[in-house]
Amino acid sequence: MTHGKHESHRADRECLACKGGVAAYRKQESEMMRRSGWVIHAVAVGTADPDCHTHGLPELLNHPDLQIKICGPQEVALAGQSLHKAVAYIRDGGRFTPRTRYHDLVVDRMTVTVMESKEGGRKVLLFTIPS
Repeated sequence: MTHGKHESHRADRECLACKGGVAAYRKQESEMMRRSGWVIHAVAVGTADPDCHTHGLPELLNHPDLQIKICGPQEVALAGQSLHKAVAYIRDGGRFTPRTRYHDLVVDRMTVTVMESKEGGRKVLLFTIPS
């Protein structure tokens, strides 16, 4: 994997791969998977298909991984927080069902619709958030 500067960086913060290098990022990611059983990937704004998505939920919680499309760098933090809330809901016994709307569960004071999608060739559940 090659990695370079991309437009999803905030002026005051670089992504982990740019800050410490790809090898350091992969090591940290492996440690996070070992500790919690799942991780969030943020695919850079400025690439063909920017998003935040999870890895590890099928193995850890018998639930499809999750994905949120993003449009700008300011949305990365919101997407990460929303995915953490969604995983907490799953850990507490909840399940997300495709073609279903959830209000105030994933994103505060908003209704999201869950759709089936693909990320990297695997099936995921995509949260669509109204703009």
